[in-house]
Amino acid sequence: SDGTIWEWGDKFINSGKNDSREKIPVPVQIGHDSDWVAVGDSRETSVAAKRDGSIWRIRNVEQVKTNGSWISATSEQPRKWFSFPDKRLPLSLSVRWRGVAAICDDGTLWIGGLIFLPYGLMDAETSRRVTEDMVQLGRESDWRQANFVGWESIAALTANGELWEWDRHPNRMRSANR
Repeated sequence: SDGTIWEWGDKFINSGKNDSREKIPVPVQIGHDSDWVAVGDSRETSVAAKRDGSIWRIRNVEQVKTNGSWISATSEQPRKWFSFPDKRLPLSLSVRWRGVAAICDDGTLWIGGLIFLPYGLMDAETSRRVTEDMVQLGRESDWRQANFVGWESIAALTANGELWEWDRHPNRMRSANR
C-alpha cells in the first residue's frame, strides 16, 4: 500500500556456470523507491511497473559477453526496461524470459520484448517495434489479466470472464468463450 517492493522465499542466483538459490526467510525491501504499482515474476526475471508507466527488470538473468564467450549474470538493482508510447498506468504484469505483457488501467493489453509473437496479429513493422517498445495487442479495452502460457502463448481474461489465448501457431489461435 505504500508503493514499496519486497522479496522473500527462494531467489535464483545465476553466477555464470554455477546456478544456485538463496533463501530469503523474511521480506526484504528492494531499493528505496515508493512508486511501484504492479509486479510480475518468472524464473528468469522479475518485473515491476512504476506510477509513471515505466517497466523495470529486477533480478534479471542476462547473457553477457566476456573475452569472446557468453556467461549468465544476475543484476541486483532494478533497471528500466520499457516505457509506453503515451501515458499509461500498468496494473497487471506477466513476464517470460525477455517478454512482458501488461494490462493498463484503461483495460488495454500491451506486449514488449523478445517474445514469440502471436501468429498473424502484427505486421512486420509492429513485430520489429515490439522488441524495443510496448505495443498494444488488439483494440479491446476490457482486459483484466494476462499471462504467458509456456514459451509461445499468451492467455488473457476479460472483465466479463471470457478467457482468450493467442498462440504462435496459426491453427491454435482460439477463445474459450467466443
